[in-house]
Amino acid sequence: MKLAAVNLAGLMAVAALAVGLGYGPTTQRWGPAGVTSMWAAAVICLSAAFAAALVVVIVALRRPAHVGMAALAATAIRLLLTMLLSVVYQVSADVHLPSLLAWLVILYLLLLGVEMVVSVLLVRARWRPPTGTGR
Repeated sequence: MKLAAVNLAGLMAVAALAVGLGYGPTTQRWGPAGVTSMWAAAVICLSAAFAAALVVVIVALRRPAHVGMAALAATAIRLLLTMLLSVVYQVSADVHLPSLLAWLVILYLLLLGVEMVVSVLLVRARWRPPTGTGR
């Protein structure tokens, strides 16, 4: 599906741009440990966003009448996966917490914007009213 490819490309482009622009300030403020946490936040946020996008695409292809609910559910899935992966990373690695938290918020919000734009476009393109409603 063309819109799914645009979504994934948009997510990767926005994350790459944010990390590229933030590399210098992160290095100056927090050093190499901060940069490591920045990269970890990017991987965490992109992984959660890809998983959420997959849910919306599958529902859009199989049950177009429910794509609106899938877009809403994808937002919740993305939030929960981001939190879960962040906790796993914090427990399993030596984390520079200020950098990680800052970058999680920055990337989460930027990728949420991409996800919302694509979800609205997908709902407009794929949504079909359910049949048999009696009207």
